[in-house]
Amino acid sequence: MLSELELPEFLINAIDAGIQHIYSYGPMAEKTVVLVPEVLSSQVGNVADAIGMDTETVSYVLGMFLCYPLGLIMLGIPYGKSRHLFSFLLGAFLLQFTLGVQWIHHLISSLVAYAMILLLPRSTLKTALPVFAVAYITLGHLHRQYINYLGWDLDFTGSQMVL
Repeated sequence: MLSELELPEFLINAIDAGIQHIYSYGPMAEKTVVLVPEVLSSQVGNVADAIGMDTETVSYVLGMFLCYPLGLIMLGIPYGKSRHLFSFLLGAFLLQFTLGVQWIHHLISSLVAYAMILLLPRSTLKTALPVFAVAYITLGHLHRQYINYLGWDLDFTGSQMVL
């Protein structure tokens, strides 16, 4: 049994080049995190430091706990456009708060899925959409394994599997 998989040099170079290309879009993606005030992010960082945990885990847990009171607020909003707008903004805020810049993966995959629904015939869509969704999450998992083999990171792939 192999303890570590050895990849050919050309494949490693191609993977590294692909990852660096995707990472080059990072500055653009960072500009999309607009719903979380900097003061909130810094306070979460302070709390994480005080309890000895990483910021991502603390913000993720806080985001889950925020769902309950925000859900109660949503119950009071009448059905219609205002409720849809609140739901969209709340969802985007929670994604940005819990995942940071990685929230863009949910936006991209959802927009591609909706575009496929609008553009493809049903006979093609029933195969193409699941293939796209599984391929996207598979690439996310492979990326995580490539950059942090046998490590643990809280990233977009956990919540992406729900989509």
